[in-house]
Amino acid sequence: MIDTGADISVVKLKIILPYDNKRQNIDIRSACGTKISALGRSDKGILEIEKHKMCFSPLIIDTKLDCVIIGVDMIQSNPHLLINRLRLIQATQLNKIEAVSETSQIILDDFEEYKNIFKKEIDNTTTCNMIEHLIELTDYKPTFCKPARIPLHVRKK
Repeated sequence: MIDTGADISVVKLKIILPYDNKRQNIDIRSACGTKISALGRSDKGILEIEKHKMCFSPLIIDTKLDCVIIGVDMIQSNPHLLINRLRLIQATQLNKIEAVSETSQIILDDFEEYKNIFKKEIDNTTTCNMIEHLIELTDYKPTFCKPARIPLHVRKK
């Protein structure tokens, strides 16, 4: 998995790579803020993606991940990894946009009551809820809460 938000590449312990057992002086945090300890670093790893072989020196971590996380350290030395993925994603998205256009036209033609599904404006007919709040910072630490949609079964009628 290519992760442009990860500073370093990591692999799970169960992937067999030669690594040193020296404690790495690196504090790793996951996307949700969980602290992860590194068991070592591989110096002699070889990563093969689409017939390209690259030297790979990821941190070894004990995790349940089923994939290798390719971070910015690998992307900087091998930019073609990211460029090829972006080209593939862009081509896939073009196909999806065409499919959505066809779907929206079918809904507009046959199901008049659902025509607001594809609106781009925010008003009372869309599913977006606008929220406004005030944070006072005098002697208080700000509280952060990720914005999330309220499930339909929880919303007040």
